[in-house]
Amino acid sequence: MIDRIYTRLPDETDEMLLYRIYSEREEGLNRLTCDEAGGIMNELTGNEYTESRYRKTYQSFKKLLNEIKPKIFDTDYLEKLEAKQFEFEKQKVKTQDRLRVMRSDVRKEARYEELVDALRENARNYPPIIRSFKGSKNGLKEAVLLIGDFHIGSRVSNFRNVYNLEVATERLARLQDQVIKYCIINNVRTLHVLGLGLKPKTA
Repeated sequence: MIDRIYTRLPDETDEMLLYRIYSEREEGLNRLTCDEAGGIMNELTGNEYTESRYRKTYQSFKKLLNEIKPKIFDTDYLEKLEAKQFEFEKQKVKTQDRLRVMRSDVRKEARYEELVDALRENARNYPPIIRSFKGSKNGLKEAVLLIGDFHIGSRVSNFRNVYNLEVATERLARLQDQVIKYCIINNVRTLHVLGLGLKPKTA
């Protein structure tokens, strides 16, 4: 699959076009296959050559350039050019690493959002966590509150979430307010609190 559209630059000869496309392919600046590169050359030049001809011509250009470079440019210029090329390669690697990390984060974020959406969708099919027990003799009601591990003491700080003791305290306070409100509205006089997956502390 061709990942960009190539057009001929102003005053660009067939040879210059050939060198640009194949040198970018060699340096990883495009993801063209050999057949795709040859197809682009034929389309832009109006020729009907095989891909092999274009590739061999480029290899000849490159070999000739490497042979005449020391004769055309002085040593200092070549050293500076090579240093710039080295810096370019370093920046390219850094960019690729950043893109790799970003793609990994995007995949994790997408999976996280997909999981949250699935949990929300399935949660609609389940009754509330707090349920009243009907039929008590005195007309009063009881309820059950199911809680999991709050991971008190854990510290998380990233682009998706921030969690620490202060956040945990705020969330517990909100939960407490919601439970009290529910119990008042539904005339709940006895609340059973069950910890799911919590291991009791031993002395």
